[in-house]
Amino acid sequence: MNTATRNLSQLITNATYQIWPPIEHFSLQEHEVHFCLILLPKYVSSARFEELHQLKQERRLILIDILKHYTQKPFQILENPHGKPFIKDHALEFSTSHSGTYLAIAISKKPIGVDIEKYRARHFLQFSKGFFEDKCPLEQIPPFLHGHYFYQQWVKTEALVKYQGQTIFNFTELDDNQQHTLIFEPKVGLMAAMMQKKAFESMKKQELDWQDQNIYWQVISALHENDL
Repeated sequence: MNTATRNLSQLITNATYQIWPPIEHFSLQEHEVHFCLILLPKYVSSARFEELHQLKQERRLILIDILKHYTQKPFQILENPHGKPFIKDHALEFSTSHSGTYLAIAISKKPIGVDIEKYRARHFLQFSKGFFEDKCPLEQIPPFLHGHYFYQQWVKTEALVKYQGQTIFNFTELDDNQQHTLIFEPKVGLMAAMMQKKAFESMKKQELDWQDQNIYWQVISALHENDL
């Protein structure tokens, strides 16, 4: 174990809260989906344009560190023509999404798509037109439920796009017999959806709390050293 790995392990062990609760030692069963939710520092949601590439690289470091517990061997992440990441020559499937200060990673042995969206105030009636009007007729729903129904449809559509590895401007609509969707709220004010071909039998959820900017930077620095 090198110095960077020891430092990261010590940081996690000495934390006042349990940063990374293990899920069965990262053993992924055929019927399971693992859902990882990472809480990031507040500054990531207000990053300037020139900082976005750096934040993407940091999210990739976190993703690699999580996936290596499942692969148990070196691996390479590539992207398809539409930007969907995948592990080269490996059966493990994953999907990622981020919104505000949250990062979500879904891991499975079957193709999967995940999306999360933090609740924000919007003009939901106007915004839904041209996007979800036929699927989410908000005029028929009480106004206080507009946001709830809108975000359900939003994350479901994005999860479908990621499941197919397409883009929001070019994807194939599927009926409920062709895929299964799980919509849930992992945190108050956060909507999530996961999509796969077969019905969801078992989901295990784990959470990383890196809202403290000092802890976050220490962890990212350690992960960067390990990646060199």
